Amino acid sequence: IVAANGKTRLFMRVPSRIKAVAQSMLYGQHPDIEFLDAADYINSMPPTYENIQEIGLDIAGVELSLAKESVYPIATYESFESKEGDERIIDSMSILLELLGKLKFNETVWMQFLMAPASEEHQKKSLQIVKEMKAKAQTQGEISGVISQRSPGEELRMKMLEKKASQPGFETLIRYIYFAPKDQMNIDMAYSGLAAYFNQFSTDQNSFRKNVKTFTLVSPFFFPYFFPKKRLLIRKKLILAAYRSREMTEATFLGKFLEGGFWSRVPFNRLARVLAAQELATIFHMTTDVV
Repeated sequence: IVAANGKTRLFMRVPSRIKAVAQSMLYGQHPDIEFLDAADYINSMPPTYENIQEIGLDIAGVELSLAKESVYPIATYESFESKEGDERIIDSMSILLELLGKLKFNETVWMQFLMAPASEEHQKKSLQIVKEMKAKAQTQGEISGVISQRSPGEELRMKMLEKKASQPGFETLIRYIYFAPKDQMNIDMAYSGLAAYFNQFSTDQNSFRKNVKTFTLVSPFFFPYFFPKKRLLIRKKLILAAYRSREMTEATFLGKFLEGGFWSRVPFNRLARVLAAQELATIFHMTTDVV
């Protein structure tokens, strides 16, 4: 999602080998959709943080993760559609689009959702948790000598776990960068406003949270205490470079070290999480509100 020069646009970047498949699937849901080959929007900004500073801009950014393990689900569009009255939300993305529509002409936001097919491990773990919950209730009933009844909350929790486990899962990493002139940086927008979009997907089981260890914000009062300006500079360079390369995370210790260098722990703290297909469709989808 890119908001720049008073306009908000959606882009999709896929490997060329599955381009036709992706288009066919979108045609199936949106018969009137039109595809346009677009130039890569990241080239609208200078390639390095030093170059961005040279044109009078600064950046702020962060990566998002889940508060709990991936097996626990977030809210999906089904829960929004089932609500009544003022709580009913027809399009979950409307909040984000409205927020981006209020940006000033000299402000820019890039938000990316990186996705790759996940292994079946998260599904197996979900089903194992459900199995343990059922076994616990049975054991309690045998000890007490009466049938142990699960509460409505427990029944719903198991149902949601099983539903997420039944869907294809995707390793997902979400990050965004906010660009603005140095003297006009809207810190509230960068650190709170954009992340607030994801609050609506919170449930009693899971929620999104800002991964503060990837924030372009440091404090001399927290470990490792020293060289806060140097660490802040490295963090800004890293999040810009990771965004431009569509980098999820290096798998090996050496890869993480080479990515971040001696000064930064950010690559070691980068957290990709597994989201089910329905969860992804809720937080990012085609909409008629943008061009």
